[in-house]
Amino acid sequence: MFKKVSIFIILVCFHIFTNTKAQSFSNGSFEANTAGVDQINLSNAAFNGMMSNTAAFGTFGDMDIIKSATYCGLAQNGTWYTALTGSSTDAITMKLLAPLVAGTTYNISFWDKGCWGTYSTSGPPVQLGLALVPGVVGTTIYTAPAPANGIWVNRTFSFVAPNNGQYISVVLTAGGTSDWTQVDNFTFVGALPIELKSFKGECENNEVKLKWSTASEKNNDYFSVERSFNGIDFIKVGTIKGAGNSLTEKNYEFTDNTPSLRKESFGQYSNLNTQISYYRLKQNDIEGSFSYSDIVSVQNCKNKIALEFDVFPNPANDILAVSVNIVSQNCNLIITNSIGEIVIEKNIETSESVIDLSMLSAGIYCVRVISAEGLFTKKLIKN
Repeated sequence: MFKKVSIFIILVCFHIFTNTKAQSFSNGSFEANTAGVDQINLSNAAFNGMMSNTAAFGTFGDMDIIKSATYCGLAQNGTWYTALTGSSTDAITMKLLAPLVAGTTYNISFWDKGCWGTYSTSGPPVQLGLALVPGVVGTTIYTAPAPANGIWVNRTFSFVAPNNGQYISVVLTAGGTSDWTQVDNFTFVGALPIELKSFKGECENNEVKLKWSTASEKNNDYFSVERSFNGIDFIKVGTIKGAGNSLTEKNYEFTDNTPSLRKESFGQYSNLNTQISYYRLKQNDIEGSFSYSDIVSVQNCKNKIALEFDVFPNPANDILAVSVNIVSQNCNLIITNSIGEIVIEKNIETSESVIDLSMLSAGIYCVRVISAEGLFTKKLIKN
C-alpha cells in the first residue's frame, strides 16, 4: 500500500475509496504514558496503568513500553513505541476519538519492526481488528506482511468498516513468548492514490526481477524504483511510466541487472557486495506529490555462498569468541556501543578469533563483520 506524502490535501476518489471519513487515534504513537524509562515484560494491568487510551488483554501479559535504543532501536515517531509477543500472548486495543461508521471506507497507516537475535526468535505479522468494546480482537480488517528485522516499515491499507467500532485491536498472528514485533505511529490517512495489489521481487539469471500490479490508479504519472542495501538509505535505479487514471488491473515489471554492485557508501566501506537488496516504489502524481510502497527484500542473486558468523558466549564477560565460515581479504570486525561509537576494530584473518572485552563497561553492543560477502550484524550483551 502507499502512504501519501504532500504539502497539499488532494481529494482522490477511487471506486473503492468513496465516502472516506476523517478519524484519528487517541494515542496512536503511544506518547501519552507514564512509563518514564523502558518497561519490559509488563503484565496487562501494569501496562494499562501506564498507557493512556490503550488496553492490553493478551493471555500471557508480556507487554513492553520502550523509548531507548537498548532494545533494538528508537521509536519511528516521537519518543515511545510498544512491542508485543506472539500468538495472542500479547494484544492491545487502541481507542479512536469517535466510533467508525459501518460500511464506510477508511485508510490506516502504521509502522512495524521485527527485532530478533539477542532478544527474539522472530517477528510475527501484525493483525488489526475493529472492536465495539476495548479488550477484544473484534473483526479482522488487516493482516500485515512479516516485519523486517531491525527496520521500521510503513504499512498503509484501506478497509470498509464492518461495524461501528471505536477500538482498533493489534495482535500477532503467530509465534510465542520468544517472538517479538514492535509497532508505532498509528494514524488515519486520506484516500490512497494507488491501490497496489502486489509487489514482489525474485532472482533470475543474476538479476532482480521486480513485478507489481495495481487495481486502480488516479493521476499516476510514473513509478521510481528505489534500492537500498541497509533498508534505510535508498537510491533511484529506474523509472516506469504509470497509467495515469485507471480502474482496471495494470501490471508492471522492472529489471535490476546490478543488484550486488554497491554504489552507495557505508562510512569508509564502499563497493561491497551485500547479501540482501531492499526495494520500494515511489509513486509520483501528475500534480507533483508522491507516495511510497512497502519495502520488499530480495536475496542477492550473485551471492552464492552466504557468510555466517557467531559470537559466544553471549552475554559475555571479558573474552569473546568470534567464528566466521568465510575468511576473505579485508574482512573486518567492528564493535560499537549503544550510541554508535566504535570501541573495537579488528581485521579477521582466521575462522575463529578471540576478542578482549575487559576494557568495555557492561551494556549492549553491536558486533559487525564487514567483508566482500556483505555486512552482517549481531547484538552483544557485555556483563
